[in-house]
Amino acid sequence: MEHAFRIRTISFFTPALPDDEAGWRAEIEQAAAFLKQAQALFEQHGYEVQTVRIITRALSAAATTEEAVATAAQLERLCLAAGVSFLNLGATCSEPLLREGVFQRISEVTSHTSCSFSWQRDMGQQQARQLAGAIHGLAEATGGAGNFRFGVAFNCPPGIPYFPVGCAGGPAPAEDGGCSTARGFAIGTENSALLHRAFEAAAAEVAASGGAANVLDVAQGCLRRVLASALQPVEALAQQLSTSARQAYLGIDASLAPALEPPSIPAAYELLGLGRFGGAGTLAISERITAAIKSLSLKFTGFSGLMLPVCEDAGLVAAANEGRISIGSLLHFSAVCGVGLDTVPVPGATQQQPAGEREAVLNATASLLLDTAALAFRLNKPLSVRLLPVPGGRAGEVTAFDSPYLINGRILPLD
Repeated sequence: MEHAFRIRTISFFTPALPDDEAGWRAEIEQAAAFLKQAQALFEQHGYEVQTVRIITRALSAAATTEEAVATAAQLERLCLAAGVSFLNLGATCSEPLLREGVFQRISEVTSHTSCSFSWQRDMGQQQARQLAGAIHGLAEATGGAGNFRFGVAFNCPPGIPYFPVGCAGGPAPAEDGGCSTARGFAIGTENSALLHRAFEAAAAEVAASGGAANVLDVAQGCLRRVLASALQPVEALAQQLSTSARQAYLGIDASLAPALEPPSIPAAYELLGLGRFGGAGTLAISERITAAIKSLSLKFTGFSGLMLPVCEDAGLVAAANEGRISIGSLLHFSAVCGVGLDTVPVPGATQQQPAGEREAVLNATASLLLDTAALAFRLNKPLSVRLLPVPGGRAGEVTAFDSPYLINGRILPLD
């Protein structure tokens, strides 16, 4: 049986912090064995499983940059040996590690490892500026490639199965980076085709009513039914797996996440007849999508909202190229949905730029982080920022990313 969506990830969360390589090897091999079993089960039921992933809290336990770098290299090597090519180290909120360039150092010794910085409520301008320097420094050192594996997490709980802001564990003191003791697995899907299917049905229902039906009400109802029909069997299978494998099922991140191929998320929006994506009406539709997701009878984890990763959806790239969306509008939409700012191409600061130009880019990035923090903590919702700076690039120029996970488009201005 084929399904109209994919399992983007089955993610296993391990909060363990072994003292030596033998302990880590045993932990990774156990997680990998479970993930192999999980993938086989879902594939037997007709689901395409794109990735399996291991998520740790190793970065939060690192006392020094050298320890973090050594652990990252060790864990990636162990994961690859066990047949798992997606690893997340979790998050840190350590300012000393940030100042010492821990994220750039980790990128130098890994190719398959993600991690994040966990922004704390009491942080401000100074930390934002340090993070801006880290984001652009990482881009300059890696030609922008390293930023795909790094994010900034704002008010993000443990249990997010998507990268780069996944982290193992439950709530913990700030000095532990926000990760503690939970162990188990979670599911994330790639499901924008379901949004298109639901909104096609909604448009047809509204047309049949002669336009008398409330298009937003109908769209929300159709989406809820389509998602429930698609995701409830996934959850039932996950619960079956949890019982048979004796591993905790942490939940499903029911977020609407796009695929690189059609149909795009903007194309689905425009089926409802409320205008082009990015214009008036976009916020209203986004709010109804989130409401439909939150109304599902599922065990939620992670964001469970609407994802709008610019460089992962052809329709979003087109909207950005045509000036219909901006960083400001994406943040605006995040007030009622979504993840924050994800895979957004922006101008990148470099050491070779005139000092004033470099300062302007860094200051604009820092201000953007402060805006995101304000939304996340004021509205008590998880948001993240994953920018893709193009070193020396200017707004309006076209990116040249060489990645199977990204679609090239125009660089968006930071201000």
